[in-house]
Amino acid sequence: MGVGYGRSANLWVGICLAAVCWITGSSGCGPRVPREKVSLESPDSAVRVLAIVRTANDRDQSAVPQLVDRLEDEDRAVRFYAILALDALTGTRLGYKYGGPEVERRASVERWRRYLVESWDGGGASRAAEH
Repeated sequence: MGVGYGRSANLWVGICLAAVCWITGSSGCGPRVPREKVSLESPDSAVRVLAIVRTANDRDQSAVPQLVDRLEDEDRAVRFYAILALDALTGTRLGYKYGGPEVERRASVERWRRYLVESWDGGGASRAAEH
């Protein structure tokens, strides 16, 4: 039984945000970081997760290529939130499994990179990628 993550993005963004609060132990919903310091490239994995959650919540289509980069993150949680965000923003996962073996993740990331080159139009009409 599957859940259509892309179809219920608000629910999943809420779950992600709650998980960030739980992971960081913060009562204020995630790490206390000024918005301008929240970056997908932060050296702190909790801040990268927060940036991913904000990106998905803001429906920031321009961040899709950076989210694909985060699929190769050394932190499993960052990879998890990145694929949830990509699914919410693009409607697909392209077979990516955040906890799968590295060789399988690499192959999936290559599919994502091809998708960006061949099919991604920055969030416009093209959503033809397979799940």
